[in-house]
Amino acid sequence: MPERFAPTFLIQIEGEQLSSDITQKITNFVYEDCEDQDDLLEITLEGDITLADDPLLQEGNIISARWGYVDEWSDIKECVLKEPEYEFGDTVRVKLKAYDNGAKLKGKSSQKIWKNKTYTQIAKELADKYKLKAIVDDTKEVIAGEPQGNKSDFTFLSYLADKIGYQFYIQGNELHFHKRNLNKKPLLTLTYRGKDGLLLSFHPKVKTQGSKGEGTETKAVGFDPMAKKAVIHEANDGNTNQTVLGKKTLMVDGATGEEKYEAQETGKIIPCPEQTKKDNQALAESVKQNAQLDQLEAEATVIGIPTIAAKEIIEIAGVGNKFSGNYYIKQVRHEIGAGGYLMTLDLKRNAVGKSSEKAANSQGKENKQHGQSDTQPKMITVDAETGKERLET
Repeated sequence: MPERFAPTFLIQIEGEQLSSDITQKITNFVYEDCEDQDDLLEITLEGDITLADDPLLQEGNIISARWGYVDEWSDIKECVLKEPEYEFGDTVRVKLKAYDNGAKLKGKSSQKIWKNKTYTQIAKELADKYKLKAIVDDTKEVIAGEPQGNKSDFTFLSYLADKIGYQFYIQGNELHFHKRNLNKKPLLTLTYRGKDGLLLSFHPKVKTQGSKGEGTETKAVGFDPMAKKAVIHEANDGNTNQTVLGKKTLMVDGATGEEKYEAQETGKIIPCPEQTKKDNQALAESVKQNAQLDQLEAEATVIGIPTIAAKEIIEIAGVGNKFSGNYYIKQVRHEIGAGGYLMTLDLKRNAVGKSSEKAANSQGKENKQHGQSDTQPKMITVDAETGKERLET
């Protein structure tokens, strides 16, 4: 009796379940969960001319979807259909593209000046405007006047978040405005076992010397017109409190390939329009921490797991001391098609493993937590004579 994976998806449009006739025309299903872009739902259908005029497959409709296996499903994702694409050939092919609620904040720009508000209060007000639940960390400083500067609400909140080292993103019906949390327990431990495991491939890439300035020390330089002097803050490993995902801070010389770390290097200098030391400190440390997290990037191909999401931590094992450890998930692409259900993970990490002797010990508290060991998704056996399916336990 042959075995097979049995991934599936459930889709509603405008609250109406798709008919079996339409469902059978779906040839590919994709959901991209991203850290810094709108989540994308992409559904490809192939059929006849009726697909072009189907009232459910039109711009502006709300699509709800979830995917997974018999007893393991993703959260329900709700997106707005924005960009259907049509191709008329031997068959009619329709590719539906729908985006999450982040697209709602990308409407017209605003010249509003926010007065006597903290950044958290601004985020909460905009969450209320779009009927989203605000998930925020408090910022204490009240800003006398913050011009939106002809930015959309989405771009404006992204700008504020970058200034103070926060994350801003929309997830479902939630607006997030808070610090990046690298202290989380990994969702799962994926172990590389070649063709015998869920982790099918793993491609790490260590950033070269070009990123080194930001990764070791970042200096923000501004000017206080009242005091008539420069306002400077240097963010480096000695004064930045952070969580690291490995033991060694590693940089590679782009010319020689030598692994090394220059703690005393001046690093990147950025002009800062802010006039207080606190503002300069926030900007410098934000730029530095983001650069550090980009020191090691990786791409992994994994047999589909519907509960894996972006902005979480995952552990990779079985790839040597240098690359095994915890990674931050920048983006995950879930795809169900002719090849079954596969995921592509875009990962990043602000330190490497202990094998790099020329690299310095990373500063900060290391996240040493482990995830639950990976297991194969539920298997379905099919009786060759009757065609009946049975869930393996």
